[in-house]
Amino acid sequence: RLAILPSTGGPPRILGDTLVSVYLTWAGGREVAYPVRNQVNIRLRDPETGEERLLLEQDQPSIRAPVASPDGTKLAVWRSGYTYTGLWSYSLQDGSAVHLTEPGQEWHPVGWSLEGDRIIARDSREGGFYWIHMDGNEPTDIPGPELDGMDCVPHDREGGLVWVCTEEHSFSDVWMVENFDLDRG
Repeated sequence: RLAILPSTGGPPRILGDTLVSVYLTWAGGREVAYPVRNQVNIRLRDPETGEERLLLEQDQPSIRAPVASPDGTKLAVWRSGYTYTGLWSYSLQDGSAVHLTEPGQEWHPVGWSLEGDRIIARDSREGGFYWIHMDGNEPTDIPGPELDGMDCVPHDREGGLVWVCTEEHSFSDVWMVENFDLDRG
């Protein structure tokens, strides 16, 4: 379910009983965009009024990783299924769509350029990041930092790209069980 948590504390406000997938994003000012459970269709909901509308009027193949453009007019998503596979951009006003990548490429959106004319996408098969141009130009490689053991994502902001990174740490515990009897189950 979709919930709004106030930054000042207090209980969450549950917005209806819609089953939401794990992917959601703020979109176009006040609305939250999310694929419904099973990742078909995209809904937009205004958390203040509770009003909800469908961005896509029909069931679509698997939709993941929605990312709103900086001006709130477009939504980049990854879709998979037969002829629909690829990176898409949807107008948040009328739902019109532009297919931006060739089938077979698994480039998931992670952000937008400040100008809203390019999408930052991650190649989920080979790693690496690319600028996907809205004008149809060929994708451009985004060179990343060489950090061993770190997972990084670029973010476009004034002054250029910055990389937000996480470092994975593994922890383990060793346990000893005494008098364990395999026959007792």
